[in-house]
Amino acid sequence: MADLFKDRILGGDKIARYKLVRENGSLAEPSVELQLVSNVVEAGDAFGAKHVNLLLKKETGGLLSSLAKKSATIVVGIGKDSEGHRAGECDYLCDGVDDQVEINAAIAALPSTGGKILLREGTYNLTKCIAMNRSNVTLQGMGDSTVLKRMYDQKWEGNVNGDPGSMVQITGSYNTIKDMFLDGNNAKFKGTGNYGMILDAVSHITIRGMMCKGHTTAIYLGASHYNIITENECYENSGMGIFIFGQYNTIANNRSYRNGRGIGAYGNASNNGTNYNTITGNVCTENAYQGIWGWQYCYENTISGNTCGQNGWGIVFGAESKFNTFTANNCCYNKNVGIELGGTGSERVNANSVTGNTCYNNATGIRLSNASFNTVSGNTCTRGSASSGAFGSAEYSILVENTSTSNLISSNNLSGKNIVVLGDSAYNITTGNLY
Repeated sequence: MADLFKDRILGGDKIARYKLVRENGSLAEPSVELQLVSNVVEAGDAFGAKHVNLLLKKETGGLLSSLAKKSATIVVGIGKDSEGHRAGECDYLCDGVDDQVEINAAIAALPSTGGKILLREGTYNLTKCIAMNRSNVTLQGMGDSTVLKRMYDQKWEGNVNGDPGSMVQITGSYNTIKDMFLDGNNAKFKGTGNYGMILDAVSHITIRGMMCKGHTTAIYLGASHYNIITENECYENSGMGIFIFGQYNTIANNRSYRNGRGIGAYGNASNNGTNYNTITGNVCTENAYQGIWGWQYCYENTISGNTCGQNGWGIVFGAESKFNTFTANNCCYNKNVGIELGGTGSERVNANSVTGNTCYNNATGIRLSNASFNTVSGNTCTRGSASSGAFGSAEYSILVENTSTSNLISSNNLSGKNIVVLGDSAYNITTGNLY
């Protein structure tokens, strides 16, 4: 009989499993019953473990309860109205008030090896953050029908009253958050610390398939490394869609639009800079300032294959940004500049490579300011019909100014207007450009 139960359990035949338990009643050995549920748990079947546990609970005096709670998958639902879930369908049932309490309890109930929290459809109202303080945990919704909604304000003062301000605070590594809608509810809550997710000094986090709207910044990487942020949609956030402060992160195939900035990177000397990150395949449009922005000690990052259009600026890196590669980006129809390397005073932007980008119909295609020893090659910087009449007097294909020296500018398509060098910018090499 034990083998029969085991085969049915591991085979996923829930109806047969329940029927066999009911027909056989109490088995001869409670240890056999425990083994049945253990098999379900090891298979990651929290739903099955929950119901087998309910059927056998009377026969074991509740001995199986703690085992079911340590399942590798825990289901959380919302049951505040007639269309909500029922207690028998979930391991934890939220009621629409302080729903982070049940979600945090579910995270705490996972085994030490980690597991999955599955949030079923519905709107979960948060009055404090969800604390991802464990490792090897997946927090997964069911697409945009799983909504986490902010119901509180937070000023940007760090950790206040035990809460950092973000809706999801990640302090454990090797975690995954995916397939949910993070609603910042900024029509009602406008605090400057109202962040969506904060990765706080962690590594190997994957954020995938999230929709993030109405936050200060939607996804914030703070001193975090080796993370993957991919296939997310960040829009109508007052600050940034995605912010990077760390190294070896991959930001790929996201959409970030109608924010203050689409994607931002910031470093400082004390954390060895924001370096070796890959920003690729993202679509950053209609942002008030930059589509992609880097500032201070951003070294050896790769920015490639992004589309940055209809922003204030397309891509801008400044103030001690060095050895970065910008290639195959499409930066068109921005109000000001397509791609800009712009330092300030002694904080120069040096030794970067800008190659093979398309900068069409911007006020300026590419701008170098306080920038030296950069390579600008093989780019297309044109306007309108690519004729001399397409550029106004204050519009430029490539503009070099403010003590930008010793740059190599070669083989660019500048049809309509040649490179303009202003002021004390000298020792630049311009060769093979078509205008």
